[in-house]
Formats: sequence, C-alpha cells, structure tokens
Amino acid sequence: MQKKLWQLINLQTKAVLRGPEKLPDNWAGIFGLAGIKEKLAELSWMGPTYSGLGWVEVVVDVEEIPPDVLIKNRVRELLAATDWAMLPDVPMTVGQKQDWIAYRRALRGVKHQLKFPHNVQWPVAPE
Repeated sequence: MQKKLWQLINLQTKAVLRGPEKLPDNWAGIFGLAGIKEKLAELSWMGPTYSGLGWVEVVVDVEEIPPDVLIKNRVRELLAATDWAMLPDVPMTVGQKQDWIAYRRALRGVKHQLKFPHNVQWPVAPE
C-alpha cells in the first residue's frame, strides 16, 4: 500500500534528516499559520537554524517502512497531540497534570520495551 508522507531534507545535499512520517495535525496552530504545508518546502522563515532545510512530500510503500520507524512516528504523533496538557494555563488539578506527565513519559519509554518494535504495550491516555 502506498501512502503520502513527508521527509525533512537538507535542500542542498538532499540528505534525509527525518522521516518519512505524517506531519503533526497541530502544526498550523503551533506556528499560527494558515496553509502551513505550503510554507514547509523551505524553512528559513523559522530562523537561521532551519535555513537550507525543507519538508518534501514523498510516496512510499508503507510495507517498506521498518516497524521501529512506524512506532517512533506514532509516538511523536501522540506526544504532539498531548502538548496542550503541558501548557501552564491549562485548567487541571496537580494530580491530572501528573497523570499527563506520566503518560508522556510512558510514550517516550515505548522504544525501551523488551519486545519493541514487534509487541508494544501502548500506555493509556488519562481521561
């Protein structure tokens, strides 16, 4: 099965720096930009650190992506989806905040599980 994904590349050397992966759905909100995908081809607008880098869309056979890469990409997606819980002005109790911190820690620990990447025990998000 083929799927459109994204890779971060060095625009001069074409070296792949990250990906292939799905772009996080919350990027437009983070950067405050409409049409974020159009702005990804060249990232110098983000500052000198990103000069010469860009995200390019690639078509890949999902079966060709190693399972560890797929799982690491899923962990990134799940972490990005919980970034809101780490903001200082989110109304929640100390206990709720600790639950979200523990969940994010467990997500980061997925790659250290004994049966990674073939049998992963996914942590459950707090309610």
